Amino acid sequence: MRRAATGNVIVFHYVGRLANGDVFDSSVDGQPLKLRLGNGQLVPGVEQALVGMAEGDTKRVKIPAADAYGERRPELVQEIGRDNLQPHVKVKVGSRLGANDDHGRRMELTVVGLTETTVTLDANHPLAGQDLVFDLQLISVAGPTR
Repeated sequence: MRRAATGNVIVFHYVGRLANGDVFDSSVDGQPLKLRLGNGQLVPGVEQALVGMAEGDTKRVKIPAADAYGERRPELVQEIGRDNLQPHVKVKVGSRLGANDDHGRRMELTVVGLTETTVTLDANHPLAGQDLVFDLQLISVAGPTR
């Protein structure tokens, strides 16, 4: 059996859980993920856990926030005037909005507070600051592709 290494194309299933056991995402009832290890497509802790697994292996890993979606960064929460939003944009707490940063990169913002004149937006990933648990099942390993 082949073992996963950086550069290999792998196929795997996962179940992502919060520390309290609540499932936040899963591939189990759908298609497994297929990707090349080392391309930065996964949170670092999951990628590290997959390296060395053999085809057919299963593993449960606890990923600290720093190796998942990072720690929460208070500077990514900002209050803006409602007049900065397009008039047709309707918001409520929990709404997700898309925006471009100063370099033109797309980012997702979550509305975390509202007043009559302001909107508080959070650019942190919704799972930032949380330790996570992943159940991983490696299905196949193939050599690097270009």
